[in-house]
Amino acid sequence: GVMGMMNHFLVSGLEVVVNEEDDELLPAPENNLLSPNVGFGLFYTNNAGGHFEENFFYIGAAINQILPSDVIFKDFGSPANFKRAMHGNAVLGYRSISGDILIEPVLWINYSAPGITDANFSIKVEKRESFWTGLNLSFNQTLSFQLGYILTKGMMKDGTLRMGIAGSYNLGPFAKARGVGYEFYMAYRFEL
Repeated sequence: GVMGMMNHFLVSGLEVVVNEEDDELLPAPENNLLSPNVGFGLFYTNNAGGHFEENFFYIGAAINQILPSDVIFKDFGSPANFKRAMHGNAVLGYRSISGDILIEPVLWINYSAPGITDANFSIKVEKRESFWTGLNLSFNQTLSFQLGYILTKGMMKDGTLRMGIAGSYNLGPFAKARGVGYEFYMAYRFEL
């Protein structure tokens, strides 16, 4: 995959609250800057078949922001700039199929120069056209759990409706500040 993007940065000096109105380091009334960037990714799997047909592994890597350039506003009264580092991620996973049961462990790594910023390990268990459950542990000490139900009959025709819930909690020192997180998930899958 290939990605192109254009970022628009706008800083308004009129919105700045100051103690001294005549400070030389105050930004100009308005600073605009357009900044392009590109990204790309590669993904490989040793099976192009269906969801429950056979065991397979997959691996992928992507760089979301290749140009690690600084964003510098020349109109500022001071040398203000926003440093942008290269961002990327990688994934390694395996799907093990045994009858109607799928087990999928996955390792996901996020990278921001100069090193790894986060990684997580997850495992998902799914029973075909019935339910799924999963557990995720992030290296930032966040533990997540998910559970979902798969509807296949009636108005679903040839598709499936997946509905689920997820909850997360930080096991580390940020537990009190972050609290419990929760999500609701709903997706309709159909075949062409």
